[in-house]
Amino acid sequence: MGIDFTGGGTDKDKDNFENYNPWMSAKNEKETVGSIIIPSDHRTIASWKGENEYTHNDKGGLSWSVPYLSGLFALALQVNPELRQNEMVDIINQSAVTNKKGLKIINPEGIVRLAGKKEAK
Repeated sequence: MGIDFTGGGTDKDKDNFENYNPWMSAKNEKETVGSIIIPSDHRTIASWKGENEYTHNDKGGLSWSVPYLSGLFALALQVNPELRQNEMVDIINQSAVTNKKGLKIINPEGIVRLAGKKEAK
């Protein structure tokens, strides 16, 4: 079983899963049902304006989610180097948090915790 990801985020406390919303327009929010939201907005990044300059972007895209996921995979593999792709998919699905809005949010702490408990096959 695979995972359907979508982007989203919040400009509030990112540790509070209740604050998350999909970044898609309200018209498309129904498409996020069953998807797991990965933070992909509200980032401060190096600016093209010059050295030591930064810019803040309120909106991002799924391309910002790829490095986020890569980092989570690296953390999970540090805890359990024997994990396989199908096991990571299970861990991500099992650890995702559903908020009061019915949105599933990726849960980094839960991923690392479950990765440590997963026995090698």
